Amino acid sequence: MLIQEIHADRGHSGIEDTMAAVRSRAWIIDLRMLVRRTLSKCIPCRRQIGTPPKQPFGWLPKVRVQRPVHVFAHTGLDFFGPFLVSVRRSVVKRWICLFTCLTVRAVHREVYHNLDADSFLAAFRRFMSRRGAPAVCVSDNGTNFVAGDRILREGIKQLNNSDVKEFMAAKNIEWHFNPPNASNFGGSWERLIGCAKRALSTILKGQSLTEEVFHTVVVEVEGLLNGRPLTHVSSDSRDAEPLTPNHFLLGRPYASLPPCLYDDSKSISRKRWEAAQVLVNRFWRRWLREYLPFLASLYKCRKPEENLREGDVVLIVDVNNPRGTWPIGTVTKVYPGLGCYCRCFILTFHFDAVTLSHPVGCDARSTA
Repeated sequence: MLIQEIHADRGHSGIEDTMAAVRSRAWIIDLRMLVRRTLSKCIPCRRQIGTPPKQPFGWLPKVRVQRPVHVFAHTGLDFFGPFLVSVRRSVVKRWICLFTCLTVRAVHREVYHNLDADSFLAAFRRFMSRRGAPAVCVSDNGTNFVAGDRILREGIKQLNNSDVKEFMAAKNIEWHFNPPNASNFGGSWERLIGCAKRALSTILKGQSLTEEVFHTVVVEVEGLLNGRPLTHVSSDSRDAEPLTPNHFLLGRPYASLPPCLYDDSKSISRKRWEAAQVLVNRFWRRWLREYLPFLASLYKCRKPEENLREGDVVLIVDVNNPRGTWPIGTVTKVYPGLGCYCRCFILTFHFDAVTLSHPVGCDARSTA
């Protein structure tokens, strides 16, 4: 009680100042430990200086390190924009839907006219027609994506044609949504969106484009991203060329290069189909030998912190408002991940009993 009283009288000062004030009135054994413990439970201090918990980097998901059935079998997608496009005498907004293969990092992009479920389904159908139906899709928890997933599933059930129903049901697309306000969960495509924005700004240079020119630029930037190296670029001319997404899409690093020519050696069969399979397998072996170890080298070890538990009172970070106005919530459910580290949980706001999902890093631990 003495430490709490002095700490409050001193304007919720730090450890050293509180210790000095206590020592002027009494000598307490293990004072530093007691002051630390008292300040860690001080709610006003936690609201002002508390920091969000940070867990170690998670292991790469299986879709990033396993060879898929085909490119874009495991797809992440997101939107960015808008871009101003001239249509006749008016200027309209256009967005871009970016699809990326989570395994080989290939990119496919579709121009998106409206941010609603219908436009998303149209873009998704165009993507499937050109790249094949994905087995797994991962996206942000946007309302257009959620509605699109619901319409897709309802549409499959309502189809009357049995052949079409069997064809769509055979695709069996599995959809996963990341928690709200968790852009780090979608780093695979957020990084590519940054590259695409930089390339578009460099090419466009603030010019007003027509619809046709805008579509052309979008596809050209897609080709640039698919030609980027995934592995180390060697300075030795005798080393193999770096692996790119185009190796898996086109069989060559750049779209402007002609296909590779092969002789009638024993290493490649004379049958074209078998020759193509041998070539693809070579790229996949390089992906396994060169790209996967590179991904492992990017892992950053971080000291684990105590997991949030059900019933913990937390301060919810809101980057759009001052710290003193951040709301307080209670953790109602946790979702332990690999290694028993909790990176996502459900909490309830105290002021209006709203329940929502949140990632770790968007809250500061408090004490009640």
